[in-house]
Amino acid sequence: MKKLLLTLLLSTFLLSGCGARDSDSSLPAGTNQPGGSTPDSEQTEPTKQAENVGQAENPKQAEKADVSGIYTDKQGTADVYSQLTLALQADGTYKAEISVYRTAELEGTAVWEEDMLRFTSEDPYVLAEISVIGGKAEVAVITDAAGVLSGEVYSFPDGAPDNLLPETQRSEATAEELLDLFINGKINAIDQTDLTASFYIDDLNMYLYSAGEKVDLDNDGENELVISGPYGGIYLDVRNNKVYKFAEGVDNVLVLSYTYYNGAVWTMYSCRSSAGFEFYHMEKFEGADNLAAEMNFGEELADPDNVEAGFKYTLNGAEISFEEYTELCSKIFAAEVNTSISDGTDKLENLTGEYHYSTDSGTGKLIIEKTFYGYDISDYESEVSYRFLADLSNIETIENNRIYIKYPEQVLSDDTVIFTYYILEYNADEINIYYKRSELEEAEFLYQAIKKKEEG
Repeated sequence: MKKLLLTLLLSTFLLSGCGARDSDSSLPAGTNQPGGSTPDSEQTEPTKQAENVGQAENPKQAEKADVSGIYTDKQGTADVYSQLTLALQADGTYKAEISVYRTAELEGTAVWEEDMLRFTSEDPYVLAEISVIGGKAEVAVITDAAGVLSGEVYSFPDGAPDNLLPETQRSEATAEELLDLFINGKINAIDQTDLTASFYIDDLNMYLYSAGEKVDLDNDGENELVISGPYGGIYLDVRNNKVYKFAEGVDNVLVLSYTYYNGAVWTMYSCRSSAGFEFYHMEKFEGADNLAAEMNFGEELADPDNVEAGFKYTLNGAEISFEEYTELCSKIFAAEVNTSISDGTDKLENLTGEYHYSTDSGTGKLIIEKTFYGYDISDYESEVSYRFLADLSNIETIENNRIYIKYPEQVLSDDTVIFTYYILEYNADEINIYYKRSELEEAEFLYQAIKKKEEG
């Protein structure tokens, strides 16, 4: 909801200069690929009330130990290949999600039958038995479906419900301790805009994010946690013995930071355009669920059709003078704390340009260009075909003169994404391109592209 409201507030400024995305290039959630995050690995933890409801409605289900958690198969690596997520519901059954690497994505319900959980999914229709023993899980398929065969058994030996903190221990932990438990990967954080969605710190790309300082961001006397990262990162708060996502930077249109103004801490979302347009939205909380005040201020062209007319300055919708605007900004920005961290893409600045390489049909082009939202990297094998069209969302890391790209080669009908991997090894005026079909393969050399000399 907050994103929607902020978007509506920003709409006027976006049209006049801050810009808005024409399309969303992000991939469907729920893919289970090595090295990737697993946004569908959601986990909700039962409250005392839910436990009581479950016991009243279905004693047979409730008497079993809670096996909620995320079970994974990493195949001896640091990457998740397959994943099983179990989340206990109020009626004692489990919401279950099964993701088998490059095979199937299943969602359904699991119910205790003796010492097994009987899993059922509707689309496709699959029956399976889930066993959880000693912190490890197995899924035995009973019925055939697309991608899975009767009799197949999938093991999930990594990850276990001991990552969950029992409710009794949660109630005894302080807010600072719960934030530390999140940092250490022991508990998850819940998205306060979607209470069914949660994530662990391991779900974040820690090349891009870093656990930062603890500061009282909502003026309630308890510290929140800053996860520094792109566009200002993520702010986390503790309420009711749980960790919640309190605020998040979205993109260049909503860059998150915080500042001290009029004796309180305010979170701030900034939109700064290269054309000189600015817009800022500030929020003061008195407790993370109590928005006490808001501010909107910025500058825009006085006449969009006449640049020579100069700018006009506004505060909460009312026009103010340049001197008033400057005084306001000086107070706010002098105390602003920037929580963004470099994602390495600043190194792309010196690589922008067009690179040529030889192909069977003539000359291919590798183009690196700066856009309002960051950088695009495109590989055109010819005038009518391309190898990849990547942007910052596809870049995993930039280090040691290498750009690592994880590219969605194919999206299947069930939204499963097949990734391929490119490595761009760059020098002053040339880039060597390497390719591999999976993270575990050795990269093979494709070609060398030479930077096109600027004319004149």
